Amino acid sequence: MTAIVDSFFSHLVSHYFDDHAEFYQPLPVPDDFAHQVVNRPSGDLHLIGRAYQLQQFGEVRFVLMTSSKVDVLTLFFYPYAQWHLPLYSMQFVRLGGRPVIGVLDLPSLCGENEPAKNLMIKTSAMTGLAYDEDVPAWYVECRSGYDLLIRPQTDNDFILLGQAHHDILNGLVSLTKGASLLDPIQADAHKIAIKDYQVHHYQNSSGLPLMRNIFGEQWTQAFLGDWFYAEVLPS
Repeated sequence: MTAIVDSFFSHLVSHYFDDHAEFYQPLPVPDDFAHQVVNRPSGDLHLIGRAYQLQQFGEVRFVLMTSSKVDVLTLFFYPYAQWHLPLYSMQFVRLGGRPVIGVLDLPSLCGENEPAKNLMIKTSAMTGLAYDEDVPAWYVECRSGYDLLIRPQTDNDFILLGQAHHDILNGLVSLTKGASLLDPIQADAHKIAIKDYQVHHYQNSSGLPLMRNIFGEQWTQAFLGDWFYAEVLPS
C-alpha cells in the first residue's frame, strides 16, 4: 500500500497505528480509495484512506487530503454494535496554510457511558482551548455535549489538539478493557444509531462539494457511501 504522503497532519496518523499495532491492526482498503492523486493548478492533491481494527471492538477509518492549499484529516472510530462503546469523531482543517477548525467528539450512541464522557472532558480541559459556541445546526443535532470544537488561532493550537487526539485513541484502548456486551435488542438499536450518525455526517459534510468538484460525483459517492461511512461488521 502506498505510504502516507507527508503533510501538516500526516504525523497524527502515519506512525501512530504502526506504533500501537498490538491494538490497532490494518485492514484492507480498496486500491481506488487508498490513494488518489489529482493534478491541480496549484499542484498535486493527494487523498489517502486507511482502516484499522481495534481488536474485536470496532474499526477506525480515516481520510487525509493534502495539497499546497488544503490539509484535512477526518477520522472515525465505529464500535461494533454489540459493544457498549462510544463512537469517536475528529476533523482538523487548514486551508491556504491557515487553521480553520478542529473537532473532537466521543458520543455514546447506546446509552450513557461515564468513562467515555470523563475521558473527553479531561482531554478537552488539558488542551486549555476555549470551545467555539458558533456551531452549525446540523452539528448541534449529533454532538455529545462534552465535545471539543475549536477554531484555532495558530498552528500551535493544532499541536494541542493533536495531542488530545492521540490521548483519545489511547483512551479508547482503555475503554475496551471495561466494555460490556449489549443484549440483542440493544445491539440492533445501536447498529441503527451508528448508521444514522454516519448518514447525518455524510449528508452534512462541509467537504462534500469540494470532493465532488475534485473527484467527481460518482467516485465521491462510492468513496463516502460505500466505504468511509459504510457499516462496520466484525471480521
